[in-house]
Amino acid sequence: MRLNWRRWAKFAALGCALIASACGSSRSEDLLTSARSYNEGLRWGKLTHSSAYVVAEARAEWLAQRSASMNGLNMTDVQIISIDPGSNPDELYVTVGLAYYRLPDMTSKEAVWRQQWQRKDSRWWMVKEAPVQAPADQPSWP
Repeated sequence: MRLNWRRWAKFAALGCALIASACGSSRSEDLLTSARSYNEGLRWGKLTHSSAYVVAEARAEWLAQRSASMNGLNMTDVQIISIDPGSNPDELYVTVGLAYYRLPDMTSKEAVWRQQWQRKDSRWWMVKEAPVQAPADQPSWP
């Protein structure tokens, strides 16, 4: 039986392409899972849960700031709008839409935040976040 090199090369190239796409897909799925969990924790006021996704060197300050600004804040919706590439393969940006109100005012407001995520030690970490679009009277967070 004679080996057809052209056919073998086509299958090898197809196999490599499938493996490469699976690796990239897994990377973004891992980020999507982490980003969803982080933001859902914020949505429900579970700051300790969300702080587990914040990079260690910023976690204590992040938790203190969020705890101070949560008074009267009720988030009604959190949605991931997009995931965009960063400057290297281990950096991605997540754009998040927030709907919220702050007591005693019951006026619903919306904001858009951009989060920088970095992959370190096989895990995605939220490094920093900042508003992209927010009401003029919005406090520091959301």
